[in-house]
Amino acid sequence: MKKREILKEKVLVEDSSLVEFFVYDHNLLLLEVKYIRGKHKGKVVNYKNFPRDAFDFITTAESKGKALLSVLKKRKQETSSFFSFFKNFFNYRKKSKY
Repeated sequence: MKKREILKEKVLVEDSSLVEFFVYDHNLLLLEVKYIRGKHKGKVVNYKNFPRDAFDFITTAESKGKALLSVLKKRKQETSSFFSFFKNFFNYRKKSKY
C-alpha cells in the first residue's frame, strides 16, 4: 500500500473578517494568506520559513485571524530581537574611543 503525502494544504476560512484562506506548503514551509481587509486587503501574502506548528495553531484556533496576527507579531519580535543584538553589538563598538 502506497503512503500518501500531503504537500499543500488549503484552508478556507468562512467566519473570519480578516482572512479568506490559507495555503500551506509542507515542503517549502511557505504560508500563503489571502486577506479580506487591512493593510493587505485583496492580496495574497507569502510568509517563508513558516513552522508547521504555527500553521496548526492558527487553523485550530477559534479566531483564525487573531491567531494569525499573534503568530506574525511573535515572529516579528523574534526576528527584530535577533538582529538588534548584532546591530547593538556593532554600534557599541563604533562608539568606543578605542
